[in-house]
Amino acid sequence: MYSRISRLKTFLSFKKQALIKIGLILCLSIPIFYANHFFLFHPLVLKKRVQKFKNEKPKTLQTVKGSILGDELDIHVIKMKYRGRVYLDFLSRQEDGTFHFIDSLTLKGKHDGFFEYWNEPLSLALLDDNGDGLLEVIAPTFDKFLKPQLNVIFYNKEKKKFQIKSFLKSKPKTQ
Repeated sequence: MYSRISRLKTFLSFKKQALIKIGLILCLSIPIFYANHFFLFHPLVLKKRVQKFKNEKPKTLQTVKGSILGDELDIHVIKMKYRGRVYLDFLSRQEDGTFHFIDSLTLKGKHDGFFEYWNEPLSLALLDDNGDGLLEVIAPTFDKFLKPQLNVIFYNKEKKKFQIKSFLKSKPKTQ
């Protein structure tokens, strides 16, 4: 009988020790969990984490220059990607060497595209598309489904801004 009582006391002491350890673990883990939750999801911390990704800098994809407006002045066209969109910036170089901003245009399509011209990949080109003597800007892109698109941009003299003249989506080949 003595051995049974002593075994029972030993068993209860182990059980008591285990319960105490589990209680300590819970008492320590709950505040740590809430502290982590507070620091990870606090509005100020979230704002800083989001701004870390928003501070993306514009990436220049390609540049070309040519007489787009019909005068002797060369216009520099810069194709850039910024915050998930593809843009064209139009700049003119002044006589003193500085650049003057003319216009900016957001292209249809979220990804930069390219085409091959004489076995050279180009993502931006100037050519006279309609034979009027003025150069148009050719800027291919891809939409969110990665379908190729061709943007043809011209300068509208009446509105004094650049506009997309034609916007061609590639059609699937049928047999």
